[in-house]
Amino acid sequence: MLANMTLLNIITLYVMCGIIFNLAYDLLVSGIKDESLRFNHMQRLGVTIIWPVYAILFIINFIKTIFGNDKK
Repeated sequence: MLANMTLLNIITLYVMCGIIFNLAYDLLVSGIKDESLRFNHMQRLGVTIIWPVYAILFIINFIKTIFGNDKK
């Protein structure tokens, strides 16, 4: 599949994944109703560009939060 994709297609797919990650994060922030966690415009741009790093950090912290509360 990747052999048939042009560079423009790969870049478009990468940016779309970043936009979808931003959308999912915004929906999560809206769901927990904590506006202090919402990204500003520059942070959104940064997340769109390096979204895999933010996705990995989000997953790690999510797992720590879920399983870390059992130590009480």
